[in-house]
Amino acid sequence: MKVDINDLSGYFAKIHFSVVDIRRAVIEPGKKRYGTSTSPFPGMIFPLRGRSRMFFDGVPYDMEPGKVFHGGP
Repeated sequence: MKVDINDLSGYFAKIHFSVVDIRRAVIEPGKKRYGTSTSPFPGMIFPLRGRSRMFFDGVPYDMEPGKVFHGGP
């Protein structure tokens, strides 16, 4: 789903939210990571470099810098 970054930033400017945890994950080129589970909180993923494909509830999403991914618990 494409979301306009201005709409998204406007939404987050109006709501109250808390950052509970920050994590950094590195997946080496050519490697795969399966079975990673998420926390019970909604989360955001900010790809910093490289490209990969992430599956969320079985739906593939291409990840790359400049994209932001938001998912529920």
